Amino acid sequence: MNCRYILFLISLGLLCIQAGCNQNEQRSTKAPPSKDSISTWIDQGRNTELSPDYRKDVLYKAFQTIRSLGVDSLSNQSMSRLSLAFLDLNDSLGFRKTNAAAMQMSAQINDSASLAGSHWDLAVFFNIKSVPDSAFYHFYKAKELYNKMGNQLYEARVLYN
Repeated sequence: MNCRYILFLISLGLLCIQAGCNQNEQRSTKAPPSKDSISTWIDQGRNTELSPDYRKDVLYKAFQTIRSLGVDSLSNQSMSRLSLAFLDLNDSLGFRKTNAAAMQMSAQINDSASLAGSHWDLAVFFNIKSVPDSAFYHFYKAKELYNKMGNQLYEARVLYN
């Protein structure tokens, strides 16, 4: 009889220990979204088979996540891709916000190529919206940056526009 009682107490103790271990696993904090998630959201935002509202939602989700991760070259590249996705979606406000953020990031990390690309994208935007003076200004800024980098191919492509 004593053996059964001792065996019962040992089993109960082991069960409590196991339950305690499982609780620690459930309390683990949720990891922040990875940069892979951002790329997936941008791809979903560009997918024309999805509804425009859903596409906007995932693009804004990507925007908020990129802003929270800080400034580095990968975040800058993602922000540039994101601005073009907003442009494809005809979301002027989203494009202007993300393009401005991409320009700011490019300036912070001294990435002239990305900064020139952002100016070029903004020039195309103004050209589409029929604002020729602003379009000219940003085409010129892009051309000058490509000229300073010695990238004649892209300088010529900007002039072609």
